[in-house]
Amino acid sequence: MPISEIQRAEWQAGIEERRKQIEVLREQSVAILHDLATAGYHGRTVSELGKPPYDRAFPIFVKHLRLGYPEEIRANMYGWFSDKAGRPYWPTLVEFYRNESSELAREALASAMSWHVVGKNVSVAIELAKDRKLGPSRQWFLYALRNKRDEKTKECLASLRDDPELQSMFALIDEAKQKGTK
Repeated sequence: MPISEIQRAEWQAGIEERRKQIEVLREQSVAILHDLATAGYHGRTVSELGKPPYDRAFPIFVKHLRLGYPEEIRANMYGWFSDKAGRPYWPTLVEFYRNESSELAREALASAMSWHVVGKNVSVAIELAKDRKLGPSRQWFLYALRNKRDEKTKECLASLRDDPELQSMFALIDEAKQKGTK
């Protein structure tokens, strides 16, 4: 079915609007992109750093995350912390997570943090998962905790089973268990 001229115009207007948004984000990223380039990371946006290792980028991200960027740029910066070299930044990431006001950025941060829920970080992940003020992004901690065998984690998961914000993640966890996958 061919699209109408009205639909085509709306589609093109949407593309043009997103192009303008991207250009604004690029302009707002000039300072961090400069600092990243100085450390050897070159990209037109924060989401385009190139190949690892990213260890030299993390101090730059921490510095710039304290400066107050728009949520999309913060979400992109947070996403890089999923790299294994981001694990030493766990305490800083917890601080950012607790203070993040944007659900989009908090979601990206929780997703990245979920890769580092090991050892001493497990008890903090349990605390974060239980803190209802942190919203639905807590589901990423459930995902990270799902295969832990200790009693404290099992109690945490059981206590959160009826939390409406976490139902979609519990559904995925249950489905994976039924299929025998992790």
